Amino acid sequence: MERITDTLGDQHHPDDPDQARAQMICMAKFHAFFWKGDHPEAKRHLMTTSSPVTPILGLKMWMNVKSLLKMLEEENNYTPSPETCKALEVTIPKSIVKILDWCEKSPFKTVCHGDARLDNLYFRDNTDTKNYPDAKLEAGMYDWAQCVIAPNFYDLSWGLSHSYGREFYANSGKDLVRVYWDALMRELPDSMSKDLEYEEFLIGYAISEVVCVSKCVIAFEALSKERKNNPEGYKHKKRLVMDGLENSLRTMEELDAIEAIDKLLAGSLDQHKGESINSKRRSSKFGGNAKVAPVNDGE
Repeated sequence: MERITDTLGDQHHPDDPDQARAQMICMAKFHAFFWKGDHPEAKRHLMTTSSPVTPILGLKMWMNVKSLLKMLEEENNYTPSPETCKALEVTIPKSIVKILDWCEKSPFKTVCHGDARLDNLYFRDNTDTKNYPDAKLEAGMYDWAQCVIAPNFYDLSWGLSHSYGREFYANSGKDLVRVYWDALMRELPDSMSKDLEYEEFLIGYAISEVVCVSKCVIAFEALSKERKNNPEGYKHKKRLVMDGLENSLRTMEELDAIEAIDKLLAGSLDQHKGESINSKRRSSKFGGNAKVAPVNDGE
């Protein structure tokens, strides 16, 4: 669509706090509207045990993740912890089916866009000043080819980690997650929101970053094929993959995703009792109990 109109991409300003806030509110409104994934045209689910493609995803991770992490070290001068590297190289490739099955049973299920990155959003002046008086912009989404029934944190983790550069994400990512959550609580009726806990959501969000890493592995494989045919495009896409991968890995470590996955694989990660894991420590890192979290615009 950007190639056809020659306009949509021009309105995206890298690391713009107003666009980032609008992106979060847009996703929250969409997820709330389709909460529980009840929509006649949304029939596709995340890959689970029933999908023959899922084991191939684990195999591709096992084959390519070391090369991807090596490129990340060379390009971004970043290396995750030895514990994270070991999990990515051994535990997660073997367990990706169980991880996706766990996500499939989430109480946070809705209809997800599937690729809610900034590239697939458009913006205009905010018209919902009653509910969001401080928002300058509002957003809409296009390109629904990857629409899927999945937990809301699946959309948020990919859309947020792969839309922004490392510095902006490090400064503003936590606040943006809280902006999304507060907007979701505002949009959902009380009957649907009363049993949802921010800490449980963050555990799912941490585990979903692992799924983001697996998607980076697929993107890396496709990227390698483009290197000779389109050198300039390759450089641009490589930067997006590297920054998105680093953003996901940093969030995994900050939210103790590997510990959560170990508990998931041991059968002790109850979807409705996530707060029992070191009680509330994740929510204390990601916005605490604030109702409206400011976005750090670097000023």
